[in-house]
Amino acid sequence: MICQEPTLEGLQKSFRMGKPSQALFSDEGAQFFGGHAMNQDNCQKTIAGLSMYWDGSPIVRTRAAQGESVTMFDRRLSIHLLVQPIIAQGVLGDPLLMQQGILARFLIAEAATLAGTRLYKPCNPHEHPAVVAFHAKVEELLAYEPAIAEGGGLDLPTLSLSQDARQIWIEAYNRTERELAPGRLLEIIKPLASKAAENANRIAGVFAIVESTREVTGRQMERAWELASYYLQNALRAAQLNECNEAERHAREVLDWLRSREGQRATIKEMQRQLTPKRHRKSVAHIRAVMIWLCASGTVSVTETNSKGEPSAWGVVI
Repeated sequence: MICQEPTLEGLQKSFRMGKPSQALFSDEGAQFFGGHAMNQDNCQKTIAGLSMYWDGSPIVRTRAAQGESVTMFDRRLSIHLLVQPIIAQGVLGDPLLMQQGILARFLIAEAATLAGTRLYKPCNPHEHPAVVAFHAKVEELLAYEPAIAEGGGLDLPTLSLSQDARQIWIEAYNRTERELAPGRLLEIIKPLASKAAENANRIAGVFAIVESTREVTGRQMERAWELASYYLQNALRAAQLNECNEAERHAREVLDWLRSREGQRATIKEMQRQLTPKRHRKSVAHIRAVMIWLCASGTVSVTETNSKGEPSAWGVVI
């Protein structure tokens, strides 16, 4: 049921030969992101396939070899990956992963460190009533044998929303949607925030299964949106940090270029023609934004202005 660093083809074969419900779980997620499935040649194929699995689309495998082509319906894949912050920064800042939408299908969380507070306590947490009850429920779910449809897929029952749950979902959806507008809080993580409503439904469905209710209750939906909002806050924080880090990196590159020049100064026209790395020449607005950042840090100062009173040349502060 559980794999750690599969290729997309390996998952397809596992779904065909094994159980229709499987998991990609690893506490060393760097193995997956740095493995064969996510290398330069396979990354686009892998994330497109995983996105389709999340949507519940049929898994289609077409091969020339006899007996290797197959279409599989009603398979389900769960993914849970733990990575170190340095790996997470690279993943969350990857333009391909963000724009393609695969990251929007994850619930992203960064736990605060407990270092300095983990004092020894003479107790056994496995004897705590809540832990005992949780383990018992997990064992019950693992022992459950789902109905299998023709073709080997899952024959799943339908979960419905109570009237209260539906109303709570609609109100939360509308609040989130308003924050996606230009200039609003969630604009920076629009792909992730756009999936929040569907993620909240899925979380509420998990609550209904674990708590053995026949439909999603209003309270379950409230808790689901509370969790969905928590994950959005984590994603927003990561995106804001990535933007700050990118701005700082751009400023450091331009400052290094300025320091390499005779006199350690340059006009904006010289920057448009000569600035390196070349990507910084993409627009005057970009150059000015970087120079504003450097001026605010006190590392450069304006040496000339144009007829409009706008800065037109800068020099390194000695």
